[in-house]
Amino acid sequence: MGIVIGVAVAAFLTFGLKAAAATLSAQDLNQAGMSPQVLVNSLLGSGVTASNVTFTGSNCGGGLFSGGTGTIGFDTGVVLGSGSVQSGDTQCNGQKGIEGPNSADDNTGNNGTPGDTQLSQLAGQTANPPQASATTYDAAALEFDFVPSGSQLNFNYVFSSEEYNEFVNSEFNDVFGFFVNGQNCALVPGTTAPVTINSVNGGNPFGTSADNAQFYRNNDPNDPGPPAIDTEMDGLTTVFTCQATVNPGVTNHIKMAIADTGDSAYDSNVFIQGGTFSAPTTTTTVASTTTTTTVPSTTTTTTVPGTTTTTTVPSTTTTTTTADTTTVPSTTPLATTTTTVPSTTTTAAPGAGPGGTSSTTAPQATQSQGQSSASSPAPGQSITITGTGFAPNQPVTITATNPPTSLGTATSDPAGHVQAQVVVPVNAAPGPEQIVITGPAPGGGTHQVVVSFTIAATAPVATPAVAEPSFTG
Repeated sequence: MGIVIGVAVAAFLTFGLKAAAATLSAQDLNQAGMSPQVLVNSLLGSGVTASNVTFTGSNCGGGLFSGGTGTIGFDTGVVLGSGSVQSGDTQCNGQKGIEGPNSADDNTGNNGTPGDTQLSQLAGQTANPPQASATTYDAAALEFDFVPSGSQLNFNYVFSSEEYNEFVNSEFNDVFGFFVNGQNCALVPGTTAPVTINSVNGGNPFGTSADNAQFYRNNDPNDPGPPAIDTEMDGLTTVFTCQATVNPGVTNHIKMAIADTGDSAYDSNVFIQGGTFSAPTTTTTVASTTTTTTVPSTTTTTTVPGTTTTTTVPSTTTTTTTADTTTVPSTTPLATTTTTVPSTTTTAAPGAGPGGTSSTTAPQATQSQGQSSASSPAPGQSITITGTGFAPNQPVTITATNPPTSLGTATSDPAGHVQAQVVVPVNAAPGPEQIVITGPAPGGGTHQVVVSFTIAATAPVATPAVAEPSFTG
């Protein structure tokens, strides 16, 4: 049953950074103060307003999570699941949710809800063999309308499942989707394939016949084990970004949904990072220009016998000043980029005429060096970066350069310091890398902190142990 919520409840979630690592935990929709509107509010970033929120499915299959930085790859946000997302909720039969440690290879919460037609079609695309549709169960779907400022929508997410690794390349191909105006943007990077168990994995058994293994993090307790990530889920993707073209200034629609495939056993979850559902605009100000044209004075002398006439045309000076400001939709994921070329001010010296002196001033950007917790991290590794010199309590953007990748946003503290935990891009090439933190300087203008380090070569995948016996998925 769809539930329409019309009351906005404020939720405060920030990207980033705690003094000490927190433990992953969830609150489902059965808890006091929780509602579908609260979930949507926690997702919204810059350049987006939302309305007409609905949730379809069991209250056990949706909620908020926190403490995910060292586990999921970001701290807080929304979690949707095909089973229980919160451990120990008596209204969900006390079933274990996303919280660690990983104590079972077959965690299952049967929510007793039907499947989803759109998800069934996605699951069929990566079924083995491919088919038009695959039967889904236990669907949970969060939907809402939104009005974006820009034409590019972005947000971060991670998929996880208990179906890993023993049901990879089987019919138990759990699936989720983010349908923006009807089109799914939850795709394997660089492809048109939806993200499912069969399209991102480490193989079955682990290390054999893998699909897009560079995007997979193994946490299976038995293949090869032991689990090293503090969540019940047996496997997770790295952090992905949904990027979708939307219609600025008018109403758009999104449906975020997940379901079991093949049967209702073995849970899957999708984590959506709080505060990253954004569609900002980029404002570029072109500097004003001043053009001065001087026509020199001329003297003409005409002599008629007995008469001399002298005509002098005085010099003239024409000054033209133009300025232009252009606003274009942002195409940079998860960050509002503002580029300002300041207007210049020209002041003539007192009493100066032609040939006098003048001075030109313009605000300048400042830059300093930052620090990384690791001097040679590997692609996909979580590191802590620090920097200072920003205006207090202001948002900053974080971007990697190799390759150019938005890593999210953070907020400076009252002293102008920034500390952020980020994940090195999984497609970063070994060699020199820089992460740039950009934000307002204390006296106006822009300040950047450059964090330099070297990307280590990715370690080869270990040869797996013998696979465990198959189960009914």
